[in-house]
Amino acid sequence: MKKIILLFTVCFPFILLAQLTSDDFESYTIGSFDSQWDATNWIGWFNNPSNATISDEQAHLGTQSVKIEQNDDLVALLGTLDAENYEISYWQFVPSGSGAYTNMQHNYTSTTGDWMFEVYVNQDGTGQFNTAGQGFLFTPIHDQWVEYKFNLNFITSEGVFSYNGTPLVNFAINTNAGDMMPGLNQVNAINFYGGCLPQGNCTSLAFYDDVQVTYIPAPPHDARILNPEPAIEYFTVPNGLEQPLNFVASVKNIGGQEITDVSVTFNVRDGGGNIIYTETSDQLAVLGSTEQASFLGSGTYFFTGTDNYSVEYIANIAETDNNLVDNTLSVATPFALDPSIYSRDNGIFDNGVGYNGGTGKLGVTYEFIDAATVESIILAFSGGVAGDTINGFIYSVDVNGVPDTILATTEPFIITAGGGGIGAETYVTLPFIDGIEIPAGNYVFMVGQTSTTSLGVATSQIIHTPGTTWATADEVTWNNLEDFGLPFPMAIRPFLSLVGVDTDESASNFVDQFTISPNPTQNFVTIHLDLIGTHDLTLQLINGSGQVVKTLVNKNTTGDQYQFNLNPYPSGIYFVKVQIGEQQLTQKVVLMK
Repeated sequence: MKKIILLFTVCFPFILLAQLTSDDFESYTIGSFDSQWDATNWIGWFNNPSNATISDEQAHLGTQSVKIEQNDDLVALLGTLDAENYEISYWQFVPSGSGAYTNMQHNYTSTTGDWMFEVYVNQDGTGQFNTAGQGFLFTPIHDQWVEYKFNLNFITSEGVFSYNGTPLVNFAINTNAGDMMPGLNQVNAINFYGGCLPQGNCTSLAFYDDVQVTYIPAPPHDARILNPEPAIEYFTVPNGLEQPLNFVASVKNIGGQEITDVSVTFNVRDGGGNIIYTETSDQLAVLGSTEQASFLGSGTYFFTGTDNYSVEYIANIAETDNNLVDNTLSVATPFALDPSIYSRDNGIFDNGVGYNGGTGKLGVTYEFIDAATVESIILAFSGGVAGDTINGFIYSVDVNGVPDTILATTEPFIITAGGGGIGAETYVTLPFIDGIEIPAGNYVFMVGQTSTTSLGVATSQIIHTPGTTWATADEVTWNNLEDFGLPFPMAIRPFLSLVGVDTDESASNFVDQFTISPNPTQNFVTIHLDLIGTHDLTLQLINGSGQVVKTLVNKNTTGDQYQFNLNPYPSGIYFVKVQIGEQQLTQKVVLMK
């Protein structure tokens, strides 16, 4: 959400040093607050009159509160809070039909403001908490005293905003209200201002009471687990290209004393919650207060099968940890081992990226730990225009991982449905006429439009690895999607030669002829099969996932010419398997509708 900038008049410079700890407004006389306050605790914005009044119209406890009306501008001076933990709270009463506004300052002086966050109660009945350039909505309560509470941990730079006893927003202390630029990891003032939204069409009126700043000392020993990295970058991995899990996490000492013998335990759990693998990192002898360290696993464990796995990260120390709540994090890691498909996306799409006019290419990096044969590139459209032609490409990469040289180009694919008629959940196949053999290494699998209309590729919210998505309009300048604020994996997938459908060359002793035409095909194929002698024959059509989609022939025969209609099946790579006893032969057929 856009930050609302409030303009104030600057008066004479004066650096304020103060430390308000509490005020219930009971010791003042009804009337102007400006003439009564302790100037080390309270001040008008930039030393202007605040125009705030002490009132007995409303009170949380006791009989008095401070009243902030339209454009009143009062500052509570807290001193510099920048270590350990603090809880800052105050109570607010907003009458029906009115709005209110408060903010907290990193480093307020008599000449400058430094907004950490803002909280609005608006004319339309909505509430809004602004931090790091984002607005978080909540429903405010009118005609009732409500507590605002801010728990600020300066060790971790983490804050929690609670409204009426309910935590609403976790935020970073060291950011600014209106943008994501780094800010100071400190607080020194609260601003109570008579404003609300929409500006110029909202009447502000609020009462405040029982302002409280509470120091919360850090416990002696408190280890917090932080920053676990994805255990695996991919959602689907082909057989034979499995990679070891990448166990990485950090431990931060947020206690007041050093901790010793620090380590991290990594537990892999299956979909049922059972631990199927565990290991513990090497120990760090000493980690001082406020210090942070990274811990690594051995890199020897591989996922197998398909499941909704999770990886549990547990911080261990020699001392008794005074706060075990933050010692453990569990990260979902769904994984599928597939005969042929390599993917970073999970097939659940909520958006797309692309070029709206002009030519361009989009691609995804994949690591091959061993040599493989690539049969096609599969993608899911998020949009397209009928008649557009697209191609797939395999690029090598330079020493920095940037796409470098085109190694292979697919057959062209012409979009037949316009206006996004190919939906985000519909995959299309861009085949290579012959399989492309590539050695171990990193490659970028790219799709590009050759017309000048639109290309869109679906994206998902599954694991995004920075530096693995690519976009270029001219093949000179290459950008990652995160450069545009789009940290999402694209649905661009290499399809490899089917793993698990074996060819037994001894079967050639029984087969005189085995051909498929036309290949590629748009619908019908003719299989020419002549056997040496009479045999029990099974002829099957197998899809890219290794599933038998149709048994074409199952009988005792010498062979024949068989014609089949593949039109009911989606475009893609298929295999025709000849089975004679325990011997088998396979051939690839490409369906391009």
